[in-house]
Amino acid sequence: MNRSSLLQQIQSFNKSDLLPVVDHVEEDFLELFNNGWLSDSIIESIDGEKVKFHKLFLEFRILPKIKLTYEELLVKMKDCDKSELKAFFSVVYCGTIPFSQNMQLSKAIDSMKFDHSLIGKLNSRESLNKDLLVMYRDEKSKDFTIIVEEDVDEEEPEVEEIKIHKLILIARSKTYRDLILNVEEEVNEIKDYSGKSPETIVTLVRYLYTSKIGPWTADDDIELILQEMDDVLDYYQLNLSDVDLNRQIQQAEKNFTYKFKIRGKN
Repeated sequence: MNRSSLLQQIQSFNKSDLLPVVDHVEEDFLELFNNGWLSDSIIESIDGEKVKFHKLFLEFRILPKIKLTYEELLVKMKDCDKSELKAFFSVVYCGTIPFSQNMQLSKAIDSMKFDHSLIGKLNSRESLNKDLLVMYRDEKSKDFTIIVEEDVDEEEPEVEEIKIHKLILIARSKTYRDLILNVEEEVNEIKDYSGKSPETIVTLVRYLYTSKIGPWTADDDIELILQEMDDVLDYYQLNLSDVDLNRQIQQAEKNFTYKFKIRGKN
């Protein structure tokens, strides 16, 4: 089987067998906001209340959609009261908002003198997914490193450094949230102790942003990744939905192996 046909097979497999997973990404990011974990910014509302937030989410979720600088946006936000700011940040962080906060969100948009079309650009899981994918692809803004060792039995194992935004890691992984938040000094890198391959950790990191397993390139050992994903998801303690993602991955592994063998014979 040549390289191009293998790549076509991988692309076909990814589209047909691994659909986006409905996990708790919205709840994860809303919890990040509500708890103020590693918040780097604070704003005082018009009624004198202070609200903590993360500049990263405004940079990727709001600024590309409005013709303002970050500083100009902060000035507008100061015209909102606390309830309006909470509703605004809720839709910024999780792409959806409870019905009970719709009126506060509408008032926030009015207070900041934005067109109400901005709500439609923010208030959907699709919008959140697109912005998170842009964030994932932006290597320059990534501020944290996961260190993965290959061939750990060797005297000098190969080391691969995988970049990620620290906020994404602590929002999505309970394992590393507990490790990072429970140390006094600032942590900018951490060793992966799951024992899995770098390819699998790269796949996991992409999943943390996109809630999708894949896509891959022809150089990836897909069967190995699928075999390891069960354990790595458990190790990172992701907040999964009632849908049994582990079972989906096991089934995808079987399907891929079957397709690979059948196509290999043709």
